Amino acid sequence: MFHLENKKFGRLTVLHRDQNPTNNKKKYVKWVCQCECGNIVSVVSSDLVNGHTKSCGCYHKDMAKKSLTTIRSKNHHFHQTKTKIYRIWHGMMNRCYNPKFKFYKYYGGRGIVVCKEWHDFYKFKKDMGDVQNGMTIDRIDPNKGYSKDNCRWASMCEQNNNRRSNIFIQYNNEKLTAKQFSKKYSIDYQKTLKLIHLKFSAEEILNRLKYNTSCFQLF
Repeated sequence: MFHLENKKFGRLTVLHRDQNPTNNKKKYVKWVCQCECGNIVSVVSSDLVNGHTKSCGCYHKDMAKKSLTTIRSKNHHFHQTKTKIYRIWHGMMNRCYNPKFKFYKYYGGRGIVVCKEWHDFYKFKKDMGDVQNGMTIDRIDPNKGYSKDNCRWASMCEQNNNRRSNIFIQYNNEKLTAKQFSKKYSIDYQKTLKLIHLKFSAEEILNRLKYNTSCFQLF
C-alpha cells in the first residue's frame, strides 16, 4: 500500500487515509483531503493519482465564474447565460468536473473529459452552432470525451440509440439497435433479444420471427 499523506494533487492536500469511507461498496482505498478553499473531502486513490479529482468541486465553479467573466467582457448581451446552449455547456462541464454532481460517476468519474478548447463557452458555441428545439448534445462515440470531432446535436431518440448499453445487429449493410431492428421488420423485441443472445444471425432471426420458416418451435 502506497502512502499519500501530505502530498498535493491539484488543490487537494492529503491529510490521512479514510478509515471509515461511506458509499464504498467496492472497498476502494480513500484519502481524506483538504481543499485550498478549506473543504474536507474523501477521494479514491486512483482519482487523485490519475488527476481525475483535483478539488472539492470548487475548481469547476471557479472555471464557470471565469467563463462568465469572459462572457461579460466580450458581450454586453449577458442574456447568453440564460440560453439553452449555455445550460447545455454548463451541464457538460458539471458532468465531467464536479464530483458532487449526481451523474459525475458516469462521466468524469470514468474518465470522460471536455476538450481544452471547450472550457471556453464561446469556442464551444462557435464549434457546435445554435441548438434547435428538442435537441441536446450527444457524443458519437460514448467512450470518448466531448470535442468538436465527437459531438453532434441529436434528439433524445437518437441519444437513446447511441447508449453504451445498447445491443446492435448488422443487416443489409445497416447497423441497428435490437429495438430499431425489431420495429423496422415488425417482429417481437423480446424474442429478438433472446435470439441475439443465442448467437442467431439477422437472417436467421427474420426467418424465425417474420417469415416463420424455422423447422422447430423455439419459444
